[in-house]
Amino acid sequence: MSQNRNIPYQVEYCIPGAQQPSAGFSIFNLQRNEKEILEQCKIERRSTFSAFVTARNYYLNRLAFLGNNWISGSSKQPTEQSIQVSREVLNDIGNWYASEGYKEFIFPKILMSPTPAGGIAMEIEIFPTTRAFVNILNENIEYELEKDGYYVEYQATKENINNQLQTLYK
Repeated sequence: MSQNRNIPYQVEYCIPGAQQPSAGFSIFNLQRNEKEILEQCKIERRSTFSAFVTARNYYLNRLAFLGNNWISGSSKQPTEQSIQVSREVLNDIGNWYASEGYKEFIFPKILMSPTPAGGIAMEIEIFPTTRAFVNILNENIEYELEKDGYYVEYQATKENINNQLQTLYK
């Protein structure tokens, strides 16, 4: 029986992102312990959330060009101070999530929009049953917390809003 020279004797495998061993490849070389897998997941989640925060900051920057009367009737462009405070709140949430929040693998959902009064509204879903509705107008921050269908109103400052929201994760 003659051998076909077009068929290789050895097949090399290449898996993207996997470091190739110097000696023979085995699927068992890809096995990692649970701790390594969780650490990689944490890194990926931090990176993903960081990209989300960057996109939300871009949105906030664009609101500075919205102009007045952006909605039917009378409405004001968000003030620079409202945008800045919103950016600080958002970045603090991002920084906290990157350093501690990922431990629980809970990705906060954040919706943002301008308000007709010239402020910024943020809806932050911390858990499916816990949401904070934050209104920022200049340096005044008010938020309403919904937990299991019950609502409580709070006032905060830009210095303590994130501490108040972070306690909800615990």
